[in-house]
Amino acid sequence: MLGFIVSGCGKYSINNSSNAYIFNKSLMADYQNLNKSLKKERIEISFTSGESVNNCADYLAEIKKSNIFDGVNNTIHHSEYLTCEALDLLKSHNIITSKQKVSYGELLSSSLDLSSFPSSVNQESQAYGKILQKLDPKNLKISNYAVTRETNDWMYTIEVIAASDLNNDGTNDLILWLYDQAKNGNYHAYSTLIVPTYNNEKPLLATPYSEWKRYFISNQSNRRLN
Repeated sequence: MLGFIVSGCGKYSINNSSNAYIFNKSLMADYQNLNKSLKKERIEISFTSGESVNNCADYLAEIKKSNIFDGVNNTIHHSEYLTCEALDLLKSHNIITSKQKVSYGELLSSSLDLSSFPSSVNQESQAYGKILQKLDPKNLKISNYAVTRETNDWMYTIEVIAASDLNNDGTNDLILWLYDQAKNGNYHAYSTLIVPTYNNEKPLLATPYSEWKRYFISNQSNRRLN
């Protein structure tokens, strides 16, 4: 049985850190066909190293040593590779599906620090509030696993897609997908974010996938040397 705890006080937890929990249906389908998903041809994306890739396997190899090239089309194409990043984070875990409804959307809207990761609302959040409920409560749509801020010209969605112990500290971390796009114009930004060791005692701080991987790999190397 899954170890979810949801109390009237708003506490969110998953007790069994040996497992991973996938909440996003498309991600689960890709995970169930992992080898096929890693090799699937996708729209080509370019890196600052000059290399271009068109599948998950090559993308995951290149992202370890280079950054995604910051071009309009390239940024849009990054949305196809969010699945690759999530599969990489979850590939060595025991996956369990969950049918239990947990209000992660409420948690994100009330506790996620918007200034802790790059997005279109960074400057606005510094001036008007670092969490969505303070920044713009009137334009929020909250579901079980996501929160969306929709205005006349913008769509900003953060979704909890999975949870697992990614940093081996005995507690589960959240994996998020950010969809940040203008309804009219060229701004489109997509990213995989990791919230480590989340709890209800402090704001949730998120780290982009590429930064997480480089930090985690470096930290693991330092542990082996020590």
